[in-house]
Amino acid sequence: MAADRWSLWRTLSRGLAHRLANAAQMLALDPAPALARLEAAGHVTMAQARLSEVRVDGTPCPTLVPEVLEDLQSLQRLQSGFPSTDLDVQIGPGLEAVNLPAADLRHVLLALVTNAKQAAAGERARIRITARPAEAGVTIVIEDSGPGLPAGLHERAFEPYFTTREDDSLGLGLTVARTLVRRAGGTLEPEPGTSRFVLRLPPWRRAR
Repeated sequence: MAADRWSLWRTLSRGLAHRLANAAQMLALDPAPALARLEAAGHVTMAQARLSEVRVDGTPCPTLVPEVLEDLQSLQRLQSGFPSTDLDVQIGPGLEAVNLPAADLRHVLLALVTNAKQAAAGERARIRITARPAEAGVTIVIEDSGPGLPAGLHERAFEPYFTTREDDSLGLGLTVARTLVRRAGGTLEPEPGTSRFVLRLPPWRRAR
């Protein structure tokens, strides 16, 4: 079984490398034409889709939110290109295990933290993540010190390739995050007039 998994990973990694190499070549053009950027984004999206299909086991497993938040604190410190960040994580008692796979939850939270860092525009970002029990599952609130989304752009922020920044961002982070959350039966919504995103995840239930 281990050999089969390793063979699968080698095949997948070669495909991912090819996709990402194509994207890098297109983005290396100076300046990169809009069509080249769009095609590069397509390669990255396809690579993400292939990677999200990989599971260590075919049986869904419960995800413990505190463990994922602990991983997140370490992962975000490894990100380059940002000033140091004040990340305050508050975990309420009695959190249920959730239905979103741990790898997907890490991806979602890291995308939201990255979005907050980018919104800080080179300043030191202050981010607070609060996880608390909900009536059915777990609610996670991600809030930062930035200005929040401009009025009327809360839903557009989840559209593929939409971005309010003038850098080379492809505008896919929030799109992929919401897709992963919805696949698990949860919701990811911004709070209008604030810099908060609210993530609601259903509890894990053993399949019968």
